[in-house]
Amino acid sequence: MPSSSAAGSTLDDPFDTFQASSPHWFWRVLLLMVSWLALKYSVPHRACNLILKVFRLILVGLGALKRDIDNSDEAPITIQTTFQRLGCHDDFDVHPVCPACHRVYPPHTPVTRTCDNCGVGLFKQEGLGFPLSVLLRRSKPAPQPILRCPINPVSSSLLRFLCQGSNMATCDLWRGEPPTPGTKTRLQDGKVWRTVPGPDGAAFFDNSPDRPNADELRIGILLGFDGFTYTNSSTASSHSSGVMSFAIGNLPNNLRYRARNLQIYGITPGPKEFTADELTFFMKSLVDDLIRLYDEGIVIKTKDYPQGRRVRVILVGVCCDHPAMCKVGGFADHSKAEGFCPRCHIKKSELRTDAAMTNGYEPRNGAEHKQRAHEYKEVDDPDEQEAFFDNFSVRYFELARLPYFDPVRMMVFNPMHNVLLGVVRTQWFDCWINTTPPVLRQRTEKLRVPRELDRIHEYLQSFEMPQWVARLPNQVGYPAGGSLTADEWKGLALIFCPIIIPLIWDEWYPSSVIDLQRKQETWRKKEAARIRRIAKGKAKDSDQSPAPEPQPRMLDGDDENFLRLAAALKILLGRSIHDEELPRARQLLYEYLTTFLKVRLESRCDSMTYDSNLPQLHPDKVKPNHHYLTHIFDQIEDYGPVYGFWTFVFERLNKLLKSYSTSKHSGGQVEVSFMRAFMRDASLRYIVGSFAVAPAFIRHANEMTCSCPVARHPYACYP
Repeated sequence: MPSSSAAGSTLDDPFDTFQASSPHWFWRVLLLMVSWLALKYSVPHRACNLILKVFRLILVGLGALKRDIDNSDEAPITIQTTFQRLGCHDDFDVHPVCPACHRVYPPHTPVTRTCDNCGVGLFKQEGLGFPLSVLLRRSKPAPQPILRCPINPVSSSLLRFLCQGSNMATCDLWRGEPPTPGTKTRLQDGKVWRTVPGPDGAAFFDNSPDRPNADELRIGILLGFDGFTYTNSSTASSHSSGVMSFAIGNLPNNLRYRARNLQIYGITPGPKEFTADELTFFMKSLVDDLIRLYDEGIVIKTKDYPQGRRVRVILVGVCCDHPAMCKVGGFADHSKAEGFCPRCHIKKSELRTDAAMTNGYEPRNGAEHKQRAHEYKEVDDPDEQEAFFDNFSVRYFELARLPYFDPVRMMVFNPMHNVLLGVVRTQWFDCWINTTPPVLRQRTEKLRVPRELDRIHEYLQSFEMPQWVARLPNQVGYPAGGSLTADEWKGLALIFCPIIIPLIWDEWYPSSVIDLQRKQETWRKKEAARIRRIAKGKAKDSDQSPAPEPQPRMLDGDDENFLRLAAALKILLGRSIHDEELPRARQLLYEYLTTFLKVRLESRCDSMTYDSNLPQLHPDKVKPNHHYLTHIFDQIEDYGPVYGFWTFVFERLNKLLKSYSTSKHSGGQVEVSFMRAFMRDASLRYIVGSFAVAPAFIRHANEMTCSCPVARHPYACYP
């Protein structure tokens, strides 16, 4: 458990906690196994208790345990005691939340407290909301909040993390790795890390030998917020929660993307996600903690620093999808005619222009955005606030209180959603699969004649993908293939399609042109006959308007344009980026985006001609994500390669949380179960990682055979 003093804070070592859980090595291993079964495989707690009791009876019979042993001392036989012995405590606070306006109150709020804003009671009254079996107990239960949310302060999370093993030393490793001129390989190579100011006005991450306060540990964190839907059963309604977490930017990418190194600040209670204004109540304590960690820091004691070491923390960036970015940063979303882009002053009506596809608009000002946010907060009337938002496209957001935070520069478009789940998915699904007629067609219904998609599947069967690339479904493009993950979209865009799509176009494009010419000739004859019927006064009811003219199914140059995107993403999504490659990536990307809006009049088949009235390539498929992508160059300059800031780790956290068994109760209890299970998971994983290499455990493992009473029992089996 954490302990505090005037000099600082410290935490027990996980291996020491494991060693103290029981004096018997075999019972410690059993405790660890049973706790893992309960957490990861959802074994009921009663079944876990039964396992412990049965093993205790067996070991007593074998003489490994004394018959009169105190169960609560040397050999715990309940799962709750097991978690306590292994240090899996609830090191987080449960805050009451107003069920009406979602204001968040301190964890030790009096049970008679009502909401200051709407006057609604925060706690259940006796006899309301409790099962009859609970009410009939002699000892009445303590009043519980009607709605609650779990919150783990940043300072508490960092205390726990930095006191584990060599994590504090790992957070300083970046200082000993000099940057490579002209190459970006990590978050520390970006301008934000090098220039963000500290409380004294100097660079927060000053790495010069004569820097002041050189003994301090400076930590930069990346904040993420994402909502996810949790379904209790097939018949229950969906339940949406929002998890706010942060990654430690000091860690190398391979460590930063481990789920147990991710720190959860809190989870908003369902069943619906919080609005932008409600999220400010949830984030207030977060910003209070960040301001204190930035100005004063905290002193943490470890084995390497018994006298304590001061740790200061700064928020270097917020990375999430666009809807979450708008809530966290006070921006407008896609529905706004003006201000829908958090980085520049583009209007929604100008989205399908060359300027929108080449980042040709005036950038926003972060200081002005924060000033507008504070002005929004000063407006008391809700209707006037909405009018203010409609006029300036700005809401109040808690991060505006951070003196160093630039919301325009430090709110990052998540490349995973923007590029892979946005632009790449639009190119494949919206432009080639879900079109009328589809570009990449399925086999015919009656004769089952294979066509473009089936040809792609044939290539897929013989295609050898690198081991580090996610495998594509065998039926990709068909409904049976399902939806692709971001990693699969990445493999499709960078590895598979750049080779296969040109082959498909070379094979099928000529026949699509011939088919178009045949349909257009038939259409012209029917149109001429319709006009003649109208002229003779013999028009039919269907002759009032002309039939739509057949459009080309496969567009000339569409494959070449996709190759521009793939070549640009090959540079932009690399683990390392050379500065000399960025101009080429910018040129390729801008050519790809503007070609969406240009007319293609030429045909690759000289013997075939098009009608002069050709449609644009994909003007109706242009989405805000295409414009957002033009800002990726600024983000790479500020944060280095996308591997340092995209949200794969936060999405992995959502999947991890949904894998836990929960109480399935309303009122925020599901979110408390999520937080409890995640912290237990992180603790158990660290214990396993600690004792597996600890010298004390290795010594015990070598002595198990000769020291174990079971091995000397007369009924023991020997090889």
